[in-house]
Amino acid sequence: MRLLSKNDSVAKTVAVLFGCQWLVLQIIVWRQQVLAFSEHFWLGNDFEFLYSAAGNFLQGKSPYLEPNFIPLPPALYLPIALHHLSFWNAFTVYRTINFFLVVVAILWLCRELRMNFINSAMMMVIVVTYGPFYSLLAGGNLDGLMLTFLVFACARRAWVRGAFLGLSIGTKVYSLLLIPVLTVRRRWREIGWTVSVLAILMLPFYRYWPDAFSSVFHRSAVLRLDGNESPAVLFILLFGEKRVWAWRSCYVLLWGGTLLARLTADAKNDGRADEERFRGLDYLPWMAAAPVLVFTYTGTILLPLMARLARRSQERTLGWAEWLMVAGFVGSGLYQTIYVRTLVGALTVFHVSYEDVKHVSLGVVPLGIAMILIGSAVAAWRIRAWEGNGGAKDKTKNVVVS
Repeated sequence: MRLLSKNDSVAKTVAVLFGCQWLVLQIIVWRQQVLAFSEHFWLGNDFEFLYSAAGNFLQGKSPYLEPNFIPLPPALYLPIALHHLSFWNAFTVYRTINFFLVVVAILWLCRELRMNFINSAMMMVIVVTYGPFYSLLAGGNLDGLMLTFLVFACARRAWVRGAFLGLSIGTKVYSLLLIPVLTVRRRWREIGWTVSVLAILMLPFYRYWPDAFSSVFHRSAVLRLDGNESPAVLFILLFGEKRVWAWRSCYVLLWGGTLLARLTADAKNDGRADEERFRGLDYLPWMAAAPVLVFTYTGTILLPLMARLARRSQERTLGWAEWLMVAGFVGSGLYQTIYVRTLVGALTVFHVSYEDVKHVSLGVVPLGIAMILIGSAVAAWRIRAWEGNGGAKDKTKNVVVS
């Protein structure tokens, strides 16, 4: 089933939607003259914890004496390099580096995917209007670095791909999810380079390895709904937080079931040689959905997935599962300030309170992430079926799976 004829409308549509809501929020901020634009995306200052942990390490102490420092110690390399600056100067430089690296990474990906000029330009509009990206910049989070390394892990040479994946895992362990993907694809050289680079990055911190692994595997004992994009939120809202067995079971079935479906389909998809290096980007949604506490800024790593979808629309008509992914991406990038106000205004006639709307609104982004997971799993099997029929189902179009 096809929803639209082959065109380049995917990136254009998303860019227009995000651009419009960006302008609306600017108007809201200008009229209120109360909160800065960045405050609408504020989820705390992670760089404060990175800066503090880097200071501990430079003093010969464990960086994990900073209780809010959670990732593996290689995440400290950049904060250590900036620690000679005052905190606020270092914070400004760190955010500037994050912005520059994400933009460069997406531009590089657009070139490597051979996207046309219009789609590449629209991707830049999407980047600079995407809510999770503003949340990342506001809080100085690590996800911009993780995204950059994951994108450059799509380089042409195997050793470069492995090196950047090692850097990404060292920055945030979510990237570890790609090791099973590489194993299924029998890309042993990349795995070897990944492990080697990660080991080298970890070596200077060998005294703190026990603290590091303890921190990573005990991420948080506190469950938070506000600012949490994990699909677990959907089931908590449905069953209630106290029915732990119900919402946890549903979350595991959704996350694990869709991941298994995607892995199984990919294991049987040969694909083009040049396509193989981008395969890891298809698994970014599962990184943005695990575990049960994932803050909004992690959604930034979905930007390469949007680029992949825009590229596919250049050469063939998207199927319904891929359009589900596009819709989910839009949901992940909605500004809470705007859609809560809109819902409150629309539901006033039904005497629905602001607090009720705010509570239900917590499920908007998690629903978008869930749609991407389901769409990606189904799309993988549809692509496999199409390849198995030699593309015979679409004889009137020059369909190329990318």
